[in-house]
Formats: sequence, C-alpha cells, structure tokens
Amino acid sequence: MKSFLSKSVPQIAIRILVVLQYVFPIVLLIGASFVAGRSFEMLEESFLWVDHSRRVEDDLQDLYSLLVDAETGQRGYLLTDKEVYLDSYYAAEKKLPEALDRLQDIADDLPEKKQEVDAYRKVIDKRLKLIRESIALAKEGRKEESIAQIKTDMGYGFMKTIREKNSDLIQAVETHLQNDQQNLVSSTHYFIMVLWAIVGVLGLLTLAFSYAIYRLRKMRDFVTVCAWSHTIQYEGEWLSFEEYLHRRFDVTISHGIAPHQAKKILSRNFVKRVISEGE
Repeated sequence: MKSFLSKSVPQIAIRILVVLQYVFPIVLLIGASFVAGRSFEMLEESFLWVDHSRRVEDDLQDLYSLLVDAETGQRGYLLTDKEVYLDSYYAAEKKLPEALDRLQDIADDLPEKKQEVDAYRKVIDKRLKLIRESIALAKEGRKEESIAQIKTDMGYGFMKTIREKNSDLIQAVETHLQNDQQNLVSSTHYFIMVLWAIVGVLGLLTLAFSYAIYRLRKMRDFVTVCAWSHTIQYEGEWLSFEEYLHRRFDVTISHGIAPHQAKKILSRNFVKRVISEGE
C-alpha cells in the first residue's frame, strides 16, 4: 500500500487537478449562464410590466373619458330635447361594464389599493345611476325635476371624486412601475457583479490549477539517487539505473562499452601482460 501511494501520489494528483481544471470552469460557466438567463428573464418581465402598466393607465383614462361622454350626452339631451345627444351616452353605457371590469387589474397588481378601487367603482356606479335617473325623468316629461337634480351639484361632486380617485390610481400605478424599474436596475447591477466575480474566480482557479500542475510535474521529474550505491528511488523501491529506465520509460536495455572505458581496460590488460611476461 505504501509503495502504491508513493508511486501514485504525483500522477493521481496531476490527473485530479487536470480534471478539476475542466470541471470547475464548466460549473462556473453553468452558474454564469444561469445568472445571465435570470437577468434576461427579469428584463423581459420588466418590459412586460411596463407595457401592462401603460395599458392600465390608458384604461383608467378611457374609463374617465367614457364617463365624460355619458355626462355630455345627458346634458345635451336635457338642454335640447334631441335624442341624437344620447348617442354618446348609449355608446359610453355599452363600453363602461368592460372598462369597469378592467379595474380588477389594478386590484390584482396593487393589493394595497383594492379598497380604493372598490370605492372608486362605487362612486362611478352612483354617478351612472344619477345620469340614468335624470334621463328617465326627462323622457317621462319631468324635465324640471331632472334639471333640479342636476342643480343639486351631486353629479359635480361625483365627477370631482372620480377625477381625484382616477388621478390617484394612475399615480399609484406609475409609482409601482418606477419602483419595479429601480429594483430591476439594482438586480441588474447585482447580477453584473456576480458575473464579474465568476469571471475573476475562473481566472484565479485557472492560474492556481496551472501552477499546481506545473509544480507536481516538477516533483514527478525529481529523481532521488543514492550517493553510495547509485541506485534510484522509484515507486518505493531502490532500483539499478537499468531497471529504473525499464520501469519508468519502458525501454529495452542493452549493454556496450564506452570508448574511454575500452581504452582503460585495454591499457590495464596490456600492463598485466607485460608484467606477466617479465616474470
């Protein structure tokens, strides 16, 4: 076991680091993709909310315009006794139910304004009821009663309240839109910072892994040689030079003689021969 660890630690460590060098960037890129995707989703939601808010504001303006049309038709009829003036009243009366139903969008978007929306709708109903009653009285020949009803200024009071509530609701929608856009800007800045952080971490990890692999490879290339026996430590064993070359590099070993060693051996043999012949 000790021999296995001794021979495997550098190689295993290098392999692990090489794998991590690819795994970590992939994980970080997936995280960056998620952050970028979420940012785009929030941006799309913001655009949709802007469009929705503008439509709600337009609906409120249209609702008020329909009420004005109804009131204009009523007064034109009472002043002239001409049915043609009731055309604008009938057209407004036909469109008003749908316009009133769209008020629910405000209650859904701004739950804190639900009571105000309900109160606004009740005032509108009262104003429409007053208009219908005055027209009915005029048609029954009771025009003086109808005019007297108008002179009570109840209709004026209702329309004043309607204008104020209409303006308040439009302002509430606009404020909500501005807050939502500010939150979007803050979130976008946050996501940008996260993306830059991911890029920075990715760069640092790449440098760290590259340096660690470089150091491990240098350690792997380091060889310990016995100063006395000239054997080499490899995989927990002390090997001869030939065996070390064979195990590590899988080379076939053959033996020969260096020229200078050959000269030494020949000289030594020659000296021995001369000495032996002299004896």
